Amino acid sequence: MDQMERNIKSMVDSVDVPSTKLDETVNRSLQLAKKQTKQTFNRKQNIFASLASIFVLAIGALLFSSYYEKTDNENSITASLPDNSIIYHRGDQGLKRMVEEGRVNKNTLIAEDQGIRVFLEESYLDNYQMAISYRVDGLDLLGKETIINWELYVNGESVGGSSLGGLVNRDLFYKGDILPTLHTNDFPDEGEVKLHITSIDNIKGNWIFQFPIKKEEEYITLSSLPKKEDENENSFNIRKVELTPTTLLVDAITKLAEERRIAVDHYMHDFFVTAVGFDGEMHIERVNRSWSNSSSNIIQPGKTYKETVEITRSNNLYKYKLTPFLVKYNGYKVDHNSGTGESYRYYEITAPFEVGSTLQLESNIEVLKIEGKNDATVVYYKMNDELPIFPRIIDIDSNEEFMAKSYKVENDYIKVTYPKVDLSSNLELMLYDATYEVYSDLAIEFDMK
Repeated sequence: MDQMERNIKSMVDSVDVPSTKLDETVNRSLQLAKKQTKQTFNRKQNIFASLASIFVLAIGALLFSSYYEKTDNENSITASLPDNSIIYHRGDQGLKRMVEEGRVNKNTLIAEDQGIRVFLEESYLDNYQMAISYRVDGLDLLGKETIINWELYVNGESVGGSSLGGLVNRDLFYKGDILPTLHTNDFPDEGEVKLHITSIDNIKGNWIFQFPIKKEEEYITLSSLPKKEDENENSFNIRKVELTPTTLLVDAITKLAEERRIAVDHYMHDFFVTAVGFDGEMHIERVNRSWSNSSSNIIQPGKTYKETVEITRSNNLYKYKLTPFLVKYNGYKVDHNSGTGESYRYYEITAPFEVGSTLQLESNIEVLKIEGKNDATVVYYKMNDELPIFPRIIDIDSNEEFMAKSYKVENDYIKVTYPKVDLSSNLELMLYDATYEVYSDLAIEFDMK
């Protein structure tokens, strides 16, 4: 280590951050500063000034992150999850898995304008989505919501502007958030990204970040799967499937023979999605969002509905099964707090979380056994195995919900695995009151490898 590096190191002797993170930040700052000083400075004192300036910005972002790691550790159990990653806590299940597998890039970047500082912390890119995580300091924490506008450039070319609203100021400061970009198949395999935030909370400014990024290579497509029809003239066809590390994108066509009123009768068209694991274990994947060619609130007999369905990949599996269904929720109308419009609240069916409990449904669900394991909670149910809709476990005191992750049909019961639950807590089981029409004969299985 030369004298210059010792001087830089001595500036942070009293900083309480993990040594590996500190060393990484210092080395990265030195490399950047030396690169710049070779181009613009000759005198030694100017070199040191440039290094110090860059170092202060870099270590500022590190301190900000370390401070809130400590805050989260003191106030939230989620701080023990991978690296206190914003993408892990705020992203979908596919992005969470990328953090767990170490495939998310760590950035230590900061930009300040108009009295507002933005800290860019992580980035990720594959052939479907880009995710950039950030925190914001300088907003009125008492303010309820804000909006952020930004423009994105890849290798100097604009890929468009975006806007994200409904953001909570306090959450942006304490928890951070993600700037999402979808449909990134045309992005180069690697390059330089420029993020230009143009306004925050209706305050115009220039918060600019530049960083290299490399796209995750995995991209598998499948097309022309066999069409399925049942005896009632309902049909289901998958035209194309695209797979990236985080996402399964399905282009499907559904035709139903009976009329259903979506808005009036509170029907919803959806899909059961399972990834087939080892030994018959069925891993539950969930539809994140979907797009349809129809804006009608009525399912018309014989009409085809084209949909693009986005499914997050919480597991590194490649064999999938999709089953279309309709669900009708039972509930009641409620007025919005703002006094404008109304919404619909579903009735809840609950039972104590204990052996012998029964959820009274059209087809009852009975708890036969509960097991607490090191990394999971396993519940054995006696229930109809054609309808893989499982109760949520609710922590009554914290209002935290735990949803089923996977299941396996064994003899006359179903073994269902949940995330680890504190069995000493005040717990109950809950399902929304609903009637399901499952089109089992239309289910399509496919293997992406």
